[in-house]
Amino acid sequence: MFCYQCQETAGCTGCTRAGVCGKSARTAALQDLLVYVTRGLCQLTTALRNQGEAIIPEDDRLVTENLFVTITNANFDDDALQARIRATLERNAALRSRLDGAGLSAAARWDGSGDWDDKAQAVGVLSTADEDIRSLRELITYGLKGMAAYNHHVNAYGKSAPGVDAFLQAALAKTLDDSLTAEELTALALETGKYGVDVMAALDEANTSAYGHPEVTRVNLGVRDNPAILVSGHDLHDLEQLLEQTVGTGVDVYTHGEMLPAHYYPAFQKYPNFVGNYGNAWWQQKEEWELFPQLRLDMMRLASAPLSGGALGRETGVSRQVVVQDIALLRTMGYPILSTARGYVLNVSKHASRFFKVCHTNEQTEDELVTIVDLGGTVVDVMVNHR
Repeated sequence: MFCYQCQETAGCTGCTRAGVCGKSARTAALQDLLVYVTRGLCQLTTALRNQGEAIIPEDDRLVTENLFVTITNANFDDDALQARIRATLERNAALRSRLDGAGLSAAARWDGSGDWDDKAQAVGVLSTADEDIRSLRELITYGLKGMAAYNHHVNAYGKSAPGVDAFLQAALAKTLDDSLTAEELTALALETGKYGVDVMAALDEANTSAYGHPEVTRVNLGVRDNPAILVSGHDLHDLEQLLEQTVGTGVDVYTHGEMLPAHYYPAFQKYPNFVGNYGNAWWQQKEEWELFPQLRLDMMRLASAPLSGGALGRETGVSRQVVVQDIALLRTMGYPILSTARGYVLNVSKHASRFFKVCHTNEQTEDELVTIVDLGGTVVDVMVNHR
């Protein structure tokens, strides 16, 4: 594999064995192959547009979704990627039948025959020998992938940006054209930036028409005591559906990373369970989602006895070290968690109290007090009567 589409790429040069993002070499190969057949699809749709023929919305969506699933951390499902490759090959065959075939590239003509692993290696990033041309082609491709992501969110509202679709497909088709010079590709990269602004404007219109214009908003950075769902990404439409499904259920919703700006849309402020943001940037989500403490907190709240770090780790599928880090994080957030010889206890009021009158030795007194604390109780006061 060779992938350098994100800023986290290994050694700032390229991932060659597995992605820093977590994707396997097999997944990277399938993504390269999906981009390849999508370039072919774009050459076919652009040729038909140039003949004055209409392109159905489903083909526009297919191009958008194909590019969207290949961006960093979007989709590492090999079965889903293979299904998209097959679906694109079918559309390519259908569109080829409407053209005479002259001037079509190998990407537009490929029918899926042969070994896919070998094909992916032959058409990947390094298949362009000239480093300058390769870099410009990839720069354009990554810009188009970003446009596709925004376009996907526009489409989620049932809206479209026809000019963006047409440019995206024409530009991706041009990355197959070996006659284009570095100067011409540089101009295309700049034009891609212009259409990038256009698709962001289309998404802004879709978002603000649905949720209102952004307002300066104070966002809580802590967590509450309720069960919770943590949401990342950019899809405000999905967030709206999630909030509708969870409001009134006692389940809180938190944003992470790129979803933070959702808080400044007025329409979301009506949901009492949309309570804050957890964590930092998107590239930290792998570690921070493991550290999201809500599950461990709920377990301690529901437990009838102290829970050891090992027991918490086994129940939640993480190491004891992660549990220790979580406990420290929860304490900094103000949760009164006690460490006892038998495990952790969430020291919150259960609104029940007892008064015990006993007669025993000094040693028995110590045993009794330690037992009360170990079982999650709090000793409020002790009175001693020497008789």
